[in-house]
Amino acid sequence: EEGSIELKARIHVKRDGQDLGRPLEVPLETSQVGSDIHMYGNSIGLSGFPELGPYEVIFEIVETNSDTLVEHALVIELIE
Repeated sequence: EEGSIELKARIHVKRDGQDLGRPLEVPLETSQVGSDIHMYGNSIGLSGFPELGPYEVIFEIVETNSDTLVEHALVIELIE
């Protein structure tokens, strides 16, 4: 399909600088919202975190047909 891209995400979760398990790798399906703009979404189940407190969630988005990589880190704080 013209204009289609293939993306995958690698999601790393860290606490106190230490990796919590292996990175999760999932394919991403996008919706094209403009000629060069694609939108996507993903979710993380908060019940899988071992305890309350701060975590760093690192998203690596890879365009598989060009190996282009974008990385973004997000700090979250789990509270009661």
